[in-house]
Amino acid sequence: MKFIIEQKKLLKALQKVSVLLLKNHSFAILENVLIQLNSEQLTITSTNLDTEITVYILIASQSVNISTTVSGRKLLNICKSLPIDSMIEIEIHEKKMTICSKNSNFELLTMPCDHFPSTPSFNHEVELILPQIFIKNMLQNTYFSMAINDVRYYLNGILLEINSHEIKMVATDGHRMAVCAINFKTVYNFFSVIISRKGILELIKLMEKKDCNIHLFVNKNNIKIKIKNIVFFSKLIDEKYPDYSNILLKNPDIKIKICVMMLKNALIRVSILADKKFQSVQFYFFNNQLELKSNNEEEEYARETLNIQYKKNEMKFSVNVNYVIDILNNIKDENIIISFNVPITSLQIQEEQQKNNYFVIMPLLL
Repeated sequence: MKFIIEQKKLLKALQKVSVLLLKNHSFAILENVLIQLNSEQLTITSTNLDTEITVYILIASQSVNISTTVSGRKLLNICKSLPIDSMIEIEIHEKKMTICSKNSNFELLTMPCDHFPSTPSFNHEVELILPQIFIKNMLQNTYFSMAINDVRYYLNGILLEINSHEIKMVATDGHRMAVCAINFKTVYNFFSVIISRKGILELIKLMEKKDCNIHLFVNKNNIKIKIKNIVFFSKLIDEKYPDYSNILLKNPDIKIKICVMMLKNALIRVSILADKKFQSVQFYFFNNQLELKSNNEEEEYARETLNIQYKKNEMKFSVNVNYVIDILNNIKDENIIISFNVPITSLQIQEEQQKNNYFVIMPLLL
């Protein structure tokens, strides 16, 4: 089997699939990529048993239905080392792969593809075609609120809800929550699944800068997403997500409008002297002003006062400053609305114009 391919095409494909490659795994073939070639296209696949990424490349070849596996990282590093825009000739024979480009020659060991994990049969219950930008924005607005290695396994991911008029994503780690929805008509009354944290992080990496339509297939066990010449496949978390609706504030007692950049820059400055354990910053609302204050174990402190519109009773609460900055980093509007009830049990943040996104933070009890 022999074929010729542009260095930049092969490199881009290997960079996409290499994110799943495992190191020093007891199942050695998981360090390899599956390479399949026919007369029309080259297919490169990687898997970590939970998630699979496949890239399709159109290529002219006289070979028919040939498959093998080879070290993904070694092939990637070789491809990186070759001159940009060079042509690469690859030949597979017996148990070896030969790679040639100009004056460079490499020979890698291959492994038969018989033991490479195969994708389970997939009969989808939901099928949607929608702009990639929708999914990309929803992921970016929620992923930072996912739990990390929580014993409540259902929190280590994002809830995807689909109904007749909207698509929604929800993430929470028990201390903060992000809810992002888009108006989108479908033929489905209600369908929900939980996508794993690892799957979410890899999916975000696959999102292209240029917008395009994506093809989404889902059932209760798996999700498959086609983005141009890339197919992402992942197992889902088979658990029930907690009811989050009662956490959202419907008619809050207090609403305050604040400039995003003004608040973000002030929080970054004040956070320099926040305590390392809780990263606590106090919010103090009074007489058309917001005072932000932090201190630490060394009895150092920082204080900054912002001019805002607020004429109600004085209010104080403390929150993890990193949680607020994470939210502000993903806000596109010029202003946000901070809402809460009295007494304060949670803090809700929304963009002034975008009403479908909700961010909730639990105050610190210090």
